[in-house]
Amino acid sequence: MIARNPGGEEYVVRAEKFPKLYDMLSDGTFKAKGIVKAIQTDRDVVFTSPWGEEMKILSGGYLVESTIDGKRYGIEEKAFLDTYKRKE
Repeated sequence: MIARNPGGEEYVVRAEKFPKLYDMLSDGTFKAKGIVKAIQTDRDVVFTSPWGEEMKILSGGYLVESTIDGKRYGIEEKAFLDTYKRKE
């Protein structure tokens, strides 16, 4: 499955995982389930992603942890702000 955030960034989600991660809304769009924990970096960070590849987050980006599966990954600042809303 190809997911696209409101800012237009696209990423691949395995079809079998999609229903575990997203709910369909009445207008036919999807909303991510759960919440993420995130921290904004003030420097460049390099780490190994859950899929085994080196991932680099530039200063200002976010290190994110999913509350659904516990996976940690990086998101550039613009994509993060386009995708997530702060829970009040």
